[in-house]
Amino acid sequence: MPPALVRFTVAVVLLVCTSLTCSAPAGAAGGEEPAAPATRGLPVLDDDDAWALLPEVEDASSRRLPVWARALAGSLPRTTAAMLELDYLYRTSDAFDRKLRARMRWVAARANRCEYSRAVAEADLLAAGGTRQDIEQLAAGATGSTPLDRAALSFARKMTLAASTVTDEEVSYLIEELGERPVVAMVLQMAYANFQDRLLISLGSEIEPGGPLPPLEVHFAAPPPDQKPEPAARPAPIEPAPESAPQKIADSDWKSLNFLQLQERMEAQRSRSGRVSVPTWESARRELDPKLYPPDRPVRIKWSLVVLGHQPRLGPAWIKCLRTFGREANQDRVFEETLFWVITRSLQCFY
Repeated sequence: MPPALVRFTVAVVLLVCTSLTCSAPAGAAGGEEPAAPATRGLPVLDDDDAWALLPEVEDASSRRLPVWARALAGSLPRTTAAMLELDYLYRTSDAFDRKLRARMRWVAARANRCEYSRAVAEADLLAAGGTRQDIEQLAAGATGSTPLDRAALSFARKMTLAASTVTDEEVSYLIEELGERPVVAMVLQMAYANFQDRLLISLGSEIEPGGPLPPLEVHFAAPPPDQKPEPAARPAPIEPAPESAPQKIADSDWKSLNFLQLQERMEAQRSRSGRVSVPTWESARRELDPKLYPPDRPVRIKWSLVVLGHQPRLGPAWIKCLRTFGREANQDRVFEETLFWVITRSLQCFY
């Protein structure tokens, strides 16, 4: 998962859990899947009340909102709006085969034990031309009928459960078969899947009455450039922090490397060849909105150039969510960066 997406995932889920003052569900970390209520105590607005809190709508294909949007609209209306636009884009993307995309989404949902997402992935697979037999085969553990299918579904599972174990050879095969742009789209789809599943699990969201909703095509009016959204409300925890929390955590893995060894590993990482090409800013910006990415303010972060240059629709939508949430949530930067460090280390992400 790209590093900024890790930050976004951690921050949103933390904000949700803080507002709920509850622990994460057992299904998110192993064990039996929880029989969750609609949203684990977070108030769920009806459609009309939620729409009233969201930014001005330019057009929308339906007035029905997914349950997660109705739960988040009260505290993060602008972030919710950006996420609705993002969800439609990712559920309808044709950056690679739509049926394969839905099956990869299903694999991620199953690995994360997220029943909501699994139901949505099944609906999207049928909408893309898949069959009930396709779904039954996935549920039975089928790994795909072709070498490419097997490689893509294995990639989806690894990216969900242990992304650091994906090999150069596995990525190289996908690029040889599909090309760089579709493979970058696959990575972004898996990043979105794992972000969304963690959010849905923390909310305890159940599928809407009548079954999964179709993708909601909605466009919100852009806010005035000088408008700064109010930070999200942060209710005080009901229970005090436990006094038994350790002041210092002994980490044998971290202590196993001295500073010199750590530097050597960092140099080894820097000397590695990338798995995909890094577009130049000059080539990437041609397909980007100049209002969001002015030509005279070049992007220099390599992973950003990969995302923007290879996926000029999927990439900027993610970054819009990041920026919107950052302004609206206004979280403590030190705390957020500390969480980011813990998560990236747990994922064995060198970044």
